[in-house]
Amino acid sequence: EVEITDNPVGLKGDFFAPDEAIVKSLNYFLEETKNNKMKNLNIRSEDGVLNIKVDYKVTTTITTPIEVKIKPTLNETKDLVINIEEVRFLDLKISKWIVNLALDNFIEDWFPDNGNLNVGFNEGNVIIYKDNFNGGEINSISLENGLEIEMIIDLEKVL
Repeated sequence: EVEITDNPVGLKGDFFAPDEAIVKSLNYFLEETKNNKMKNLNIRSEDGVLNIKVDYKVTTTITTPIEVKIKPTLNETKDLVINIEEVRFLDLKISKWIVNLALDNFIEDWFPDNGNLNVGFNEGNVIIYKDNFNGGEINSISLENGLEIEMIIDLEKVL
């Protein structure tokens, strides 16, 4: 459900991406950022949480499956906040304080510091700042059998 707006000139509405589209988008992102530490990405949305499974290259010779459950939300300034709900390593649930200690390296693998993304970390959350969405403003985000985003796209800024 999308409508064309005239102030700003653009689109406003609800956009939906099924799990398959999310996997393809993240695989494309990993390829474009030349990420060689993660393979065999699998994503499933359920109960408002995104369940991500990936084979993660810990060292040059050791690769292990990691499962991460995340919940995307928006903060009061409409930055995208990715709450790390749970991390499983070798099918063992990792304690939240250990996840917080290790998250800096994991964030660097997902979001390499190439100047293209403004990303931060705060209290167990990855924050993707709204200035990354040039021309887009996210008003709400939810997960139920896929990703649903209510947003406004300002075509003058995008084009």
